[in-house]
Amino acid sequence: MKIQKSVTVLTMISFVLSITSCSAKKTIFEEVNDLRKESRELKSKERLDRARSLRDKFPESILGNVSYLKEVDAIGLVPLEIKKIKNKDLKAYLTMRSGTFSLGYLPADKNKEKEIVKELEAFLEKKPSLQKEGWFDILNITYDKEIRARVSKKLLGKDNNSLLFLQKYVSSLDPIKNTEEIVTYCRKELSKSTPDLSLCSNLRGLKNSEDEKKSSAYSDIIQRVKEKGLSTKDLELSKKVYTFLYRFDEEKAYEEIAAKVVKSDKNWVPIKVYADYFGIDNYTDFLDLSKLFKLSREPDFDERVEKVLRVANNKDKSLIVRAEAFSRLSSFYKNPANLNDDLAFKYMKEAYELRADNKSFAMSFVDFGLNQGVSQDKLWQALNKSEETFNKEKAASLTHDKPLFGEEEDFRSSLEYLKGRLYLKDDKVTEAHTAFLASFAFKEAPMPAFYLGKLLKKDHPLKSFKWFLKAKLHDDNELDKKELAEIEENVLSIAKNSYSKNLTFEEIFTAFSEKENKENGKKEEEEKKHPLIGKDFIKSPLKGVDGNDYDWTQLKGKKVILSFWATWCTPCFAEMAVLNKMIKEKKIKNLKVVGICTDGIANRRKVEKIMKKSDIQYDIVLDNGDYQSKYDVAAIPANFFVGEDGKIISNETGYSPRLEELIIKQFK
Repeated sequence: MKIQKSVTVLTMISFVLSITSCSAKKTIFEEVNDLRKESRELKSKERLDRARSLRDKFPESILGNVSYLKEVDAIGLVPLEIKKIKNKDLKAYLTMRSGTFSLGYLPADKNKEKEIVKELEAFLEKKPSLQKEGWFDILNITYDKEIRARVSKKLLGKDNNSLLFLQKYVSSLDPIKNTEEIVTYCRKELSKSTPDLSLCSNLRGLKNSEDEKKSSAYSDIIQRVKEKGLSTKDLELSKKVYTFLYRFDEEKAYEEIAAKVVKSDKNWVPIKVYADYFGIDNYTDFLDLSKLFKLSREPDFDERVEKVLRVANNKDKSLIVRAEAFSRLSSFYKNPANLNDDLAFKYMKEAYELRADNKSFAMSFVDFGLNQGVSQDKLWQALNKSEETFNKEKAASLTHDKPLFGEEEDFRSSLEYLKGRLYLKDDKVTEAHTAFLASFAFKEAPMPAFYLGKLLKKDHPLKSFKWFLKAKLHDDNELDKKELAEIEENVLSIAKNSYSKNLTFEEIFTAFSEKENKENGKKEEEEKKHPLIGKDFIKSPLKGVDGNDYDWTQLKGKKVILSFWATWCTPCFAEMAVLNKMIKEKKIKNLKVVGICTDGIANRRKVEKIMKKSDIQYDIVLDNGDYQSKYDVAAIPANFFVGEDGKIISNETGYSPRLEELIIKQFK
């Protein structure tokens, strides 16, 4: 009875996906070419809809086997998850060139991936004319190290791009199991006048190896690279050597190379992303920013604030460095673990006043200023400045042929959302409604949907009902408890005036989200689950900070949280504080937490320092990324919740201000 009533209410809400039609006379290759040409003018959702329409239009082609599309490149077709590739599709696939059509896949089922590649390899063995391009295509469609190593090795010495294939081959080798081969290639490269240092880039795992031979090989290569950088007359090679040592050598051998380079090139910025993102144009600012980032990862909160504040107030530092320091201070106080809105606003205001030309600082200033009594004129001025800066950046990037895609949509969505908030402050309801609609169109985020629900609540209750549920549907920890309570209250008040007065909020929302997911062509919930959910958690040999093997048997019959973190991850420290509090206060009976430090083997002393300063009351084990990869953890912090039967219940990625609430819910 309840289901029927919910359907009656929900039929009042319809969603139609518009899919642009393509000419039936064109081939799939022509269609894809057209889409590539038009892609810059389309929004991400339009690109994705067009990609889906091609899949539906050519069911017999390789696209007809695609079960999932995700926008990554200009078209929105890479990567693709493929159920299977029929033999008749192999030739069509292999003759597609990157200039016309980029196709890749990343199957959730690794066995299926290996089967597909095996078919492709067998096909290529019979087609010598396709081998060169075909082997390279296979490298582009798989992340499996075993496959990549096998295929790239077939290409060695057979092409002008042999060095590129050698890079791919070496990068595919496991840095522990294939140490000798990696070291051999690396030493061979270092004997050349202009070595390719990327062949040495998989050596980090050797640094703290208990095997003396491996540890010695690492030290030998670091010394060779350093000598090469100091002895070479080639300035560009010295820059490459610096970048390599900067990443791998904690003894700061790279500073000697830097001193040499800076004498010849004072405007040198070693890592290009620093120049592009922060706008720095010299080595001094680069070094200051690098030091600032290290200070920002200091685990002790008070010590972190004190050190970063010292940089922010140092007038000998550049405006770029000082503004970034104030911005970091603001972010410290935005974190729920140390929440202080007044201080967060104070420091963001300082950052904005130093760098009014920074669009991110301007928008953050507006976001905070809305609740801090800042005049409307100042807020509009900051918002307009932010838009003006972005448009200049966009024009410059287009001149250099750099795609903008996701960045523009995120920016436009945030910009329209803040405009909507400012219009509401001025009691311009119509303009606010238009701005929130535009914001949601750029990016389906919860906050514009929430405000649309509030605006429509009085005069258009059914539309309000829809937008409140959309806000809840798209919530990614952006809505606070007060806003969530308002959504629930309003949805239920509207439901009481309809046929579904006996339904709970959860029943209404569940029916709505199922309908929404279906109409948007989204995967069913089961398909979204991590492949390890429902299986026994993995008990790999790992050591604790004391150097002893961790005893996994002590977790038997316990509720367990496996929490992946790293010494450089600031949000991880906020999460650790919550987990520590729950253990100390015994919030959940029979709960055990195991913190897996993903870079712990290389940073044992740092982990000890963090544990001591933060008074960690739960177990910490040390990893070098191997255990992390077994759980397919791509971002941290990440948690896996294990039931008393030893099976994984669910997983969560990213720090949530509602972490404690989420954990309690998992172990009800």
